[in-house]
Amino acid sequence: MEKIRRILCYGDSNTFGWDPVTRERLDGSMRWAGRLRLLLGEGYEVAEEGLGGRTVANHDPIQPGRNGLKMLRFCLETHTPLELVIVMLGTNDLKKAYHMEPSEIARGMEEIVKVIQSPLIWNGKGGTEILLVSPVWIRENIAETEFGDMFGGKKAHICSKELAGEYRKVARNYDCHFLDGAEAAEASMEDGIHMDAKNHEKLARAIYDKVCSIL
Repeated sequence: MEKIRRILCYGDSNTFGWDPVTRERLDGSMRWAGRLRLLLGEGYEVAEEGLGGRTVANHDPIQPGRNGLKMLRFCLETHTPLELVIVMLGTNDLKKAYHMEPSEIARGMEEIVKVIQSPLIWNGKGGTEILLVSPVWIRENIAETEFGDMFGGKKAHICSKELAGEYRKVARNYDCHFLDGAEAAEASMEDGIHMDAKNHEKLARAIYDKVCSIL
């Protein structure tokens, strides 16, 4: 029997598939993780763990359970064994309430990588490959959208562009794979944060190419 290769996609609302136009969840075949599953075909399982508001390592007092670092181990153990974990987080950490710089967000991402690489997670059976994906940029027009006040306007756009460089350093230091999501897709002009179906497709194809090179 052919071995099933399992992939975990760990992210926020852009992994959940929040549609900036309809304000509902995109169908499974339209979300980037669902599209990745279709592109990979037989022999692969793709688990979607996308949650709106999820951060790298910040606690949201209004929406509990959004701290990605604290919730990660539960997700890993739920879906084990895994050949690859894809992490795409960081957008929500740019909310003005957290007062986070890109370099500080990257330090949180280091802790996420350490958890994934910990032998305690895998019971001595070996670990998994890791693909860090820096999220699509927050749009320059963010101040004009419903999320403008939450993200503090244009500064969030500027900082979002710096995440790729910071994550690339983390990937290099911890022997992970890296993909700059903003080179493949972009957020919608509608709300400045979320991808539409067309950009989910673009991101899925870029991640598919990367997955094929890894596995």
